[in-house]
Amino acid sequence: MRYNSTALRLLPDDDMQKHEEVLVSLRRLIRATDLNSKRLSKATGLTSPQLLIMQTIREAVEITAGDLARQVNLSQATITNILDRIEKRGWVVRQRSEKDKRKVYASLTAEGLSKVQNAPTPQHKIRLQSALYFRSSQSCQILSDCSTLKEPEPC
Repeated sequence: MRYNSTALRLLPDDDMQKHEEVLVSLRRLIRATDLNSKRLSKATGLTSPQLLIMQTIREAVEITAGDLARQVNLSQATITNILDRIEKRGWVVRQRSEKDKRKVYASLTAEGLSKVQNAPTPQHKIRLQSALYFRSSQSCQILSDCSTLKEPEPC
């Protein structure tokens, strides 16, 4: 038995080893994401969050900042800051709704659409997709487990 400080209980050695393997895998994924983000920035001038937001806008065609924040799991303030930056670069435009003046929709410009279409696919995403394809039953469990993760409480 080993002590797990996060769960505040004793875990059997097998469970603790699995727990540690999951943490190592998550660290690898975070590292791959960070490296991809640096490559993406060098190749396109976009950060990963900017690309994610632009891809989400492309899929939705027209979307509000609040809806965008919910879809990509970022705060509305973060979304607004990113939209400000990519709007200044001419990749996104924001327009007030004709029907409801309180709503402001974001959409891609032609240049923004071109940026998204020409952005490279992250290598870790390709590897993850192929791994999940071959382990579909495991992928369902992984996705289910990940969807239950909660954000940490503020200190």
